[in-house]
Amino acid sequence: MDIVIRDLSKSYGNTCVFSGFSCIIPQFDRCAVLAPSGAGKTTLLRLILGLEKPDGGTITGVPPKKAAVFQEDRLLEGRSALRNLALTVPDAQSRAAEMLRALGLDEQTQAKPAGTLSGGQKRRVALARALLAEADLVALDEPFTGLDESARRTAAQVILRCLEGRTLLLITHRSEDLPLLNIRREIRW
Repeated sequence: MDIVIRDLSKSYGNTCVFSGFSCIIPQFDRCAVLAPSGAGKTTLLRLILGLEKPDGGTITGVPPKKAAVFQEDRLLEGRSALRNLALTVPDAQSRAAEMLRALGLDEQTQAKPAGTLSGGQKRRVALARALLAEADLVALDEPFTGLDESARRTAAQVILRCLEGRTLLLITHRSEDLPLLNIRREIRW
């Protein structure tokens, strides 16, 4: 089922984030919301995920199983990369280690507490967590933050391998991220 957004509006106090916004995100498609920082992209994502309520309009067709990478990595700092993944995907220990290796984190790095990892390493753990989750919608908010060009390309390849039968929603201000993930549909404002 497609995600259909009709006449969506959201404000915080007297500040209107957007009003009358409509779009369709086709099921199994790769879609990007592309806009400058501060334009309301993350707010739109939070509305789609049901983390916030719109002031007006409707969002229908959002699948019940969703996974997301937020702008913050949201890891448990005292737990290892593997333990962070085990909390959300408990039966995927070997797949988790394999996924982290594919993203460039060796066994020694996987065993370190998340609080000791670099920003790029934490980002890759957050990506692995979302990709391992059993989800029909994978939402990625600025997924390549903190990654150098090589790690960015590697992460994009891993993401593409994991998208079979899922809808991808990319939130970014970087147009160069779109070809990395073979984005088919762009929503700009």
